[in-house]
Amino acid sequence: MNTRSFIHNSTKILDKFTKDYLWGSQENICFFSEVKIIKKGKKPEPIFLIITYGSIYFAVSTHNIIQEVLGEISVIDVYKISYLTPQIITIYVKSEKIKDLAISIQSANAIDIAKLIYHIHDIIFFNDANSSPKLIIDSPESQSITEASLENRPKNALQIRFLQLAHKNKERFSIDQLRFLSAWDKNPETSLILPHQADFDAAIMSLATALTWDSDLRALTLDKFSP
Repeated sequence: MNTRSFIHNSTKILDKFTKDYLWGSQENICFFSEVKIIKKGKKPEPIFLIITYGSIYFAVSTHNIIQEVLGEISVIDVYKISYLTPQIITIYVKSEKIKDLAISIQSANAIDIAKLIYHIHDIIFFNDANSSPKLIIDSPESQSITEASLENRPKNALQIRFLQLAHKNKERFSIDQLRFLSAWDKNPETSLILPHQADFDAAIMSLATALTWDSDLRALTLDKFSP
């Protein structure tokens, strides 16, 4: 799964993070840079922002190595991005567990961050069967941020949606199982066949949701599964 990546620090700092937090090579890192978190009445706080196909991570480093993730949010739960001041964006998040959260980020790459989150959100909800609302962009630069809106189905839409849902629901699974969705994602038909070798037990609820959101899918066949 590939998209343009924005890596603004040495990748060596990511070695421990990649090993401890990413679920596998398919969870591509799309953005990595040190940014500052802006809080009213407080000094800006340096932190590392990492955006992958699975989640958005906020992390800290020790001795030039990412040691700890302080927070993680799903692109699924981002409902609004505000970009009213140059180099500062605010991400608005809401979910079953998060009542309403606003995270203000200062970065020379703020516009790229906004574009990337919008792009991943667009993939997740592309023609979804629930007709979920579009991500709100509050900015005079809104046309620039949304200019890459998807007109055609992205080839990895189901896999990315499933990965995002699994992260959101904390249902970790063996990411190599995505191979059973890959062929269908490249050439979606009305029916998807999952062979008996597929093992999504740890994330079955996330997979079920990802499948029901897909407006291209009409039937699911479980091939040679034991009852």
